[in-house]
Amino acid sequence: MEGNIIWELGSNNQENANNLANIRKWWQEINGKEISWCQRIMTSTNLSEIHWEQQRFDETFKIINPDLRGITFYWQKPNSTQEYNITPQKIELDNQGKYLYIYSQTQKNLIIRVGPGEITYLTVELLDAEIKLENNILILRDNTKLIEVKLTLSPEKFYQLKQEFL
Repeated sequence: MEGNIIWELGSNNQENANNLANIRKWWQEINGKEISWCQRIMTSTNLSEIHWEQQRFDETFKIINPDLRGITFYWQKPNSTQEYNITPQKIELDNQGKYLYIYSQTQKNLIIRVGPGEITYLTVELLDAEIKLENNILILRDNTKLIEVKLTLSPEKFYQLKQEFL
């Protein structure tokens, strides 16, 4: 994927060492965070064609002591002294720094995606909100909390909103 940070075993890319250093930093920074660990058999070389919806053997856990020694990833799970590891043939950190893709060296068709454990949305509660609809913009305003939310809608979504609620 374009813009991703990629390290590959045996690559002549001048940025390979810097890319590995950036990936190491990301890996160490997830220490103590809840992560999602998903393994897939690659049926395509295109990441966007791999289905990452939750599957039976996917795991969510708080990662402990993530480390990158040489090119091997190490980590532990909570309440365990066992250290896990995997050595990649290729590593890819997405351009938003959200997901790390590890291509196994020993199982050539295995890819692992490591990322946030759960997506959580910030919920803002507006009490007795003032509502305005201007052009394609929906404005919600709570004068007691001094919060204003502006939602710019496409013409299609604006029409849908008008049909459903007005």
